[in-house]
Amino acid sequence: MCCASETGTAPSSASSSARATSPTPKSPRLIGEATGQPDLQYVQLPEAELVAILTETARFAPDFAALFVEFNQALSEGRLHSLEGRTETNTTATEFEQFAAELAHAYAATV
Repeated sequence: MCCASETGTAPSSASSSARATSPTPKSPRLIGEATGQPDLQYVQLPEAELVAILTETARFAPDFAALFVEFNQALSEGRLHSLEGRTETNTTATEFEQFAAELAHAYAATV
């Protein structure tokens, strides 16, 4: 499971057109620039650390936090994916830069 942070390492795998995986190398840079954090980097947290964050900070039940992490790991590893695959019908035309701008607007409202 992964998240964005101002410190850390780059993602170890690239995005796939068939399913969502780790962000592309430009994703953290674009989100960082949009949110005023140009040094933002993608960081993959150890499962136990993420479960602790979800239970202590987000107040997830421990079992739910563990299942949430397992679910997202399965998505990232390609063990869980759409049977239909990506098509023009089920894929938004939103460019990542537009998404980053909208995310930055929502982020600005919380800080």
